[in-house]
Amino acid sequence: MKNPSGALTETAGAAAIGDLKRKLELFQTKVRRAVSLLKPHLNSQSQISTVAAMQELEALAMMDISTPLKEDTQVAESQPPQQQPPPPPPPPLQPQPVAPLVQT
Repeated sequence: MKNPSGALTETAGAAAIGDLKRKLELFQTKVRRAVSLLKPHLNSQSQISTVAAMQELEALAMMDISTPLKEDTQVAESQPPQQQPPPPPPPPLQPQPVAPLVQT
């Protein structure tokens, strides 16, 4: 609701904030559920960037929405995660000797 000056009333502002908090809580619940389903499939062979992405999702799901967001957190989150170089390719297969064909 807007008052005659065009500003939102305190009640409408509080309702909007409450609605945003409920939406964020729902988002966090869904992220938590997805992480719990995917985490068992990660292992030592998983790419580091995959593990880092899962950790970021976990942090979002566990974030306390009642505390103010710090500026340094926003800067760190806006930078893409560093990519690790891909592992070296496996060594080429060595040709196996072929036995000569024997004609009878």
